[in-house]
Amino acid sequence: MRLRPMTATDAAFAAALTARVPEASAWTGSDYATLLAQPAPHQGFGLIVEREAEAGPQPLGFLVGRVIADEAEILNVAVEPAARRQGAGRALVAAAVEMVRAQGASRVFLEVRAGNSAALALYACHGFQPIARRRDYYHSPVEDAVVMQLLLN
Repeated sequence: MRLRPMTATDAAFAAALTARVPEASAWTGSDYATLLAQPAPHQGFGLIVEREAEAGPQPLGFLVGRVIADEAEILNVAVEPAARRQGAGRALVAAAVEMVRAQGASRVFLEVRAGNSAALALYACHGFQPIARRRDYYHSPVEDAVVMQLLLN
């Protein structure tokens, strides 16, 4: 597996993957392209994890977020169901944390479905701590969000 920056040409892949992964937030291709085009101080970023295949690199998942001043937020993460539990999600989160740390962020926030135990465990293994709960934050199905934070000091 290898990581690379996400570009606007990856927006269609990200939108298609989120449509197949119910745990991810349902963004459109233009949502991703708009985020990636954001200039400072609300700079968006994205990462793609892929593996080499006969036909060339095959994307397995992505992570998008943004940095605002000294805070970062992970906005959406998705990994192909067949590629889960093989390190793709861990690699994406670790790379994003290091990237925003290098950009001067002092903490990283995210929201995750309260019932998404795999994601909660993934974030906890990177040091994220739950700090709040947002009732009925998600729709289809309605579910609470757990707000998590990682201090980078």
